[in-house]
Amino acid sequence: MLGLGTGVEYYDMVDQRYSVVFDGTGDYIALPAAIGRTTGSMSIWFKTSETGNQVLIGAGDKDDGINRWAILLGDALTSSYTDEVMELNITIDNVRIIQATYRSATATLFRDGNWHHMVLTMSGSANLMYVDGTVLASGSGQEKLNYQSGATSTGNVLLTTSDLDSIGIGRRFYPTSPLNFTGNTTEFAMWESVLDADAVTAIYNKGLPFDLTNNRGNYDVAADLLYYYRMNDGNGTTVVDSKADQDGTLSADATFSANTPDD
Repeated sequence: MLGLGTGVEYYDMVDQRYSVVFDGTGDYIALPAAIGRTTGSMSIWFKTSETGNQVLIGAGDKDDGINRWAILLGDALTSSYTDEVMELNITIDNVRIIQATYRSATATLFRDGNWHHMVLTMSGSANLMYVDGTVLASGSGQEKLNYQSGATSTGNVLLTTSDLDSIGIGRRFYPTSPLNFTGNTTEFAMWESVLDADAVTAIYNKGLPFDLTNNRGNYDVAADLLYYYRMNDGNGTTVVDSKADQDGTLSADATFSANTPDD
C-alpha cells in the first residue's frame, strides 16, 4: 500500500539527499557500456524548465554514431509536428528502427520546472513509456505516443554492448549533434525484467522516491534490479552503483545538488 506507513518506511521513502545538476553545455554522467541491455526496464527522475531540445539519456558509439538510442525532451523533436515534447529514438546501422514521439498541446509538459518520473520498458512484445506513473498510450494525435517508424511491438532493440561504447545520463552520443540536458536528474535504475504498470505506479509513489533495493507494496521486483544510481554521493565525481559496482562519473561541469523530489 502506498502512503507514509510506519516510521521506518517513511525514512526509506524520503531518504533522497542529492541529485545531479547539468548546465546543458557538455555536462553528463558517463556510465559503463557494460550496463547496455536489449530488454528490461529503466527508470529516472528528472527536472527541467529548458525550452529547447535536449537529451535525458543516451547511448551509442561516440565516434561514428551509426548505432545509438536516446530519450529526448523538447519543443519540436522531429520535422513531422511542432508539438512533440518527448521522444524515444533508436537507430541501428544508421537505420532508424524506432522513432516514437509524444505529442501534447501543453508545450512545457514534462519541462515545467517540477520533478517528473520516467520509465521505459522494452520487451519482445511491447515497448512502453510511462511518466509520473501513467503509461503514454500509443496512437495518433495529441496526448499520444506516435510511432513514426517501427511499432509498439518491435521490442528487443536497445543496443547491446557490442553496438556501443558509451552510455550517459544527459547526453546524446552522436558526433555531429551531441545534445545535452539542462536541469536535474536522480535515481537512475535498470532492471532485467519488464516492469508491469502496478510496479511503475508504486515506484512513482506520488512523487516521492524510495530505496528500490527493497520490495515495497506493488513494487515486488527488487531482486531483478541490475544497476542503481541514487546519486546520493554528494561530493567528488563518482556516482555509485549500489547494485553491481558499475560506477558512473560526473563529466564536464556536472555537480551534485541538494535539490531532490523530496523538497
